[in-house]
Amino acid sequence: MSATPTTPIITADIQKRVAAIESELNSTLKQRDDAIHGMTVARVAQQHILFLGPGGTGKSRQVREFVEHIDGAVHFEIALDETTDPGQAFGPPDIPAMVKDGKNRRVVTGMLPEATDAFVDEIFNSNSPVLHSLMPIMNERIFHNNGMPSAVPLRCLYAGTNKLNADSDLAAFFDRLHLRYVVKYIDSRKDQADMVGEEIARLSVKGRGTGTGLATSKTMVTLAELDQAHNESLRLDVPDDVMDLFQDLHAELLKEGIVVSDRRVVEGMVAVLANAWIRGHEVVRASDLDILANMWWIIQDQMTQVRQIVLDVANPGEKAGLDLTKEFRKLEDSLNQARADGMDDERLRRLGVEMIRNSDKLLKDADEARSLVLASGEIPSRLDEVIDKVAEFKSRVGAEVFNLSADTQGKLKKA
Repeated sequence: MSATPTTPIITADIQKRVAAIESELNSTLKQRDDAIHGMTVARVAQQHILFLGPGGTGKSRQVREFVEHIDGAVHFEIALDETTDPGQAFGPPDIPAMVKDGKNRRVVTGMLPEATDAFVDEIFNSNSPVLHSLMPIMNERIFHNNGMPSAVPLRCLYAGTNKLNADSDLAAFFDRLHLRYVVKYIDSRKDQADMVGEEIARLSVKGRGTGTGLATSKTMVTLAELDQAHNESLRLDVPDDVMDLFQDLHAELLKEGIVVSDRRVVEGMVAVLANAWIRGHEVVRASDLDILANMWWIIQDQMTQVRQIVLDVANPGEKAGLDLTKEFRKLEDSLNQARADGMDDERLRRLGVEMIRNSDKLLKDADEARSLVLASGEIPSRLDEVIDKVAEFKSRVGAEVFNLSADTQGKLKKA
């Protein structure tokens, strides 16, 4: 698949706007960088994506705000349960047609068969008739109406769930959800405060049920431009060494007992190409393989192992960021636990000194890893996130444990 491009494959203007949309969503939806990037990859790849997380984590809002950036998109949204009638998703029966000629057709106007982008929440709570009707829409992009297959315009189905269904009958359906992301509640005090403030501002402008919120200028991309992005991504160059790494990852997972089907191997490369396109890489890089960390696990227990294996090879900077984030969470948990236990002031100050030392070590390690990532020509976004969070935590320790004002902490830092 390796060939040297002679003319640009990627339309720079479209790519820059898609990247800008991702950036805008990251600025408004806190701690959703991974899921937002996965959603962008899924949309360019024209694949389907699953968000696994408890209620109240903003899964539907995330999809809705993303699709609002697509001019010409037709969005459909539904939450499923065991009583959902197929007509609620695919349209009610066409009674006049039934009376006239006995045909059992559905009126699909405004329903899922007409959508370019569809969010299906609580997807594993549904019944078999609905899910079985979804399968050909997702697989072949066709809908059977009175036995007649009709092409549907669906580019991407975004699914939400708070649990994975272990029913073997649904294994084939789960396999069609190409990318899989876990979304959690916001755990950063700063991000939580920002979220509350922004949402209060949003409500104060619109009130309940009036408008869509604060008047902000959105970067837009058309439906046709995203289709063009998809086609351009499929033409990107994959060097032999990157293809070797791709196959090495597949073989390594197989050695660990994680079987990736031939179909998912192909789907994985399609996602890698979309990942490269979004990053503006006309020649796919090893780092673009990192999207496979969210594609090639079968059961949730494999998720961490697959991520470790993929990122070790594809994106060491991302892996370093994740490892340092784990260490940071331990520090944060220690302070929260000390507060909850009512630790006396003297012990708390000793703990504070230890936490500042450990924070400084984390910052040093993150900065060194960041330098290596920059030297490789990649963007150290995960490490930047860690550095910001640890710096914020140090300020919190200074304020809560040692009663230091922000000005005093700033002077000590300069000194």
